[in-house]
Amino acid sequence: MSIEEQKRQLIADIERAHLLYIDVSGKHKLVHDSLVCHLYGDGTITYTKGGHIYGQRSVQNIAPSIPDFIPLLLPIIGSAPAYSYAILSDAECFGFRRRMLYLAERMAHVSQQNIHYS
Repeated sequence: MSIEEQKRQLIADIERAHLLYIDVSGKHKLVHDSLVCHLYGDGTITYTKGGHIYGQRSVQNIAPSIPDFIPLLLPIIGSAPAYSYAILSDAECFGFRRRMLYLAERMAHVSQQNIHYS
């Protein structure tokens, strides 16, 4: 599978996981948990308090952005693809981030090959 196909599959998998938590009223179920985990398009993972104070408290950065990774456009749109995000379980966030790291490594390898052969 090409890198672009893997990126599209990863985005689809993240969107599918994110949508599993949307209830019939259109609200996200995980924001009612005590901690809410966000996965951003650049690989950053953050936690914030959930429940009735969701969105009103500070956000803690748990995993930094992935260097030289072209950000994915995720379900909740920010001001740029790097700031788009999905609300997922912490296990899902870290699992998807591992796939992002793998893609970043593949992209770097291809880039190195292109430099070597040009």
